[in-house]
Amino acid sequence: MDDQEVVPEFPWPPPKASASDVIPRELLVGNVRHPTLDTVAQAIESAFRQAGYVEKSYYGVPGGFAMASRIEQINEDGSPKESVDRWSLELAPLRKFSRGAYLTALFRARAGYYRVIVFIVTSQPFSQSNDKVTSEDSRRWISSGLNKLPEEIGNQEYSPAYRCTALIYEFKRTETKPAEFIEPSHITGQIHLERSGLVAALKKR
Repeated sequence: MDDQEVVPEFPWPPPKASASDVIPRELLVGNVRHPTLDTVAQAIESAFRQAGYVEKSYYGVPGGFAMASRIEQINEDGSPKESVDRWSLELAPLRKFSRGAYLTALFRARAGYYRVIVFIVTSQPFSQSNDKVTSEDSRRWISSGLNKLPEEIGNQEYSPAYRCTALIYEFKRTETKPAEFIEPSHITGQIHLERSGLVAALKKR
């Protein structure tokens, strides 16, 4: 069976995000003369590691791929929580990480703000759908993605027709209510990416 046939598909068009931003091409490919989609994936993975993101999942989209981050707890200004609090969703810190558990935990998590960042890399123009992110959507993004980009996708040329768009899905939970999707975020997608540390990480390449 062709590996590309079994790549899980990200919802298309993507659900409405809290905020978004387009990543400049030069931050992703630098001086590489013939970049591929794998070049871009490796740039994002490297930025993830430098910014403290330790989990990601790959999905297929028309004309490219999507990469989703692990949920993090953030401050109201978009900066990550310090230390272990960044990744602790339940009232007691998670002792053992489980892909299928942490987004489920979000809906009974400690009060505060949470964020998932999804990078969409595609040559096709797209709009966001009117669908709002639900708990089931979120669980599927985390539990069903691949741990690496398949070669059939990664070997494709990253031509000037491609764009890399970051979609930020933000949630807020109070002491008495389940986590709710925030639409729109009170800060821009650019600020989310800057305060996450991802922009600085991409600039170091």
